Amino acid sequence: MSMQGDWGGMAPKDGFAVIDTFLTTNKLKLADEDEKKWAAMKADGKGDLWATMQLPNWVKVDLRCHFNNGKVEPEIIVEGDPEGVETLPLPAGGVELPIVARAFAPDSKTVTDGVVFFDTATGKERGRVAQGSEAWRAGSVAYARDGKQLAVGAVGGNLHFISAGDYSIARTLAAADLPGGKGVGVIGFAADGKTLYIRAGGLAFGISAENGKKGVEFAKPPFEAGDMTLSHDGRTLAMTSGMMGKQVAVFSTADGKLVRVLEPKKLPGGADMFALCEARHVQFTPDDGRLVASGFMGRMAAVWSLQAGEVTGLLTTMTSQNVALSPDGRFCVAATWHTMFTPNAVYLCDAASGAVVGVARPLSGVFASSEFSQDGQYVVANRNDGARCLLFKTTALAGAKPGGLVVPAGTRAATRP
Repeated sequence: MSMQGDWGGMAPKDGFAVIDTFLTTNKLKLADEDEKKWAAMKADGKGDLWATMQLPNWVKVDLRCHFNNGKVEPEIIVEGDPEGVETLPLPAGGVELPIVARAFAPDSKTVTDGVVFFDTATGKERGRVAQGSEAWRAGSVAYARDGKQLAVGAVGGNLHFISAGDYSIARTLAAADLPGGKGVGVIGFAADGKTLYIRAGGLAFGISAENGKKGVEFAKPPFEAGDMTLSHDGRTLAMTSGMMGKQVAVFSTADGKLVRVLEPKKLPGGADMFALCEARHVQFTPDDGRLVASGFMGRMAAVWSLQAGEVTGLLTTMTSQNVALSPDGRFCVAATWHTMFTPNAVYLCDAASGAVVGVARPLSGVFASSEFSQDGQYVVANRNDGARCLLFKTTALAGAKPGGLVVPAGTRAATRP
């Protein structure tokens, strides 16, 4: 990646300040010969500066400054990843876990992939499912509202119910005996814990959590379904249109009927529709009155009002595959992969303004998803390798600063591959 800041003609003192500020802010020092030329240029009001600095992680900086008709034209060009000059260690409370985190317990004290369970406060293992867990991998996980059991949709197709007390398999329902007759994904439990909502073959069903008997069958959505999620009160189910669409279908869990299809017609503030990402991931807000639909093929995630059926807000995605909203609605978190616009990092943003309030850039790896715990005190970011995640305290992530160069914004700045 190359970043170029070109400030055009400026008063000499202002042009000199651009270069000096860049050097002092980033604690950089010119080579002795370049330092002499720079000092002479500022003192004499003539001459040129063309200095090259080779920094760690294969980052190169070119500093250029010359006079033109009595004005100074400073230029800063960074070749490579400017945030790769330094890498920020995980902030206090940050820890790497050897799982893909799929669910927090309702009390937020445990995070799990459905097989191994970790204490969120210490990052230490609490326990693991012993019976036959080596033979299957979890694909989806949901806790019952009372936290006493969880349902695990195994990659192999079966559905396991796990006791949260001793991590034993209470019962297993074979894929052949479930609606769809093949592998299932767990969506969530009804409020009373008696019904479990699952997905199979692009459709959603309600089944008995006791014996797997089929209950409500949801109507087929008008698109190939992507993510599916349950509202906090268990009355509504939402489905996204996946990788290439921006629609969200909303269903009633009482009878499985399609209530409405949310399709963006216009965006708040006249924002460009092209900037809206696809609806790959969907989440209900704590009051169940709004939906956040996000993806990474765009720059903004949609906040839908279910009552109005319109996009009433936008959240920056930071090129993340999903944006998660905190339970209190104050923050959103986006874990990104590396692009020409953003490095791989975990961004905590103010949900109202979109301002970044904290960012952690790990040593390596890109991210597939991020979520908040039920109480909002923890953030988990899953790496794209399908084997690890990073667990942060939200208070530690807030205020964390990225490593790397601070490149000042220019009046004619550009970023290009």
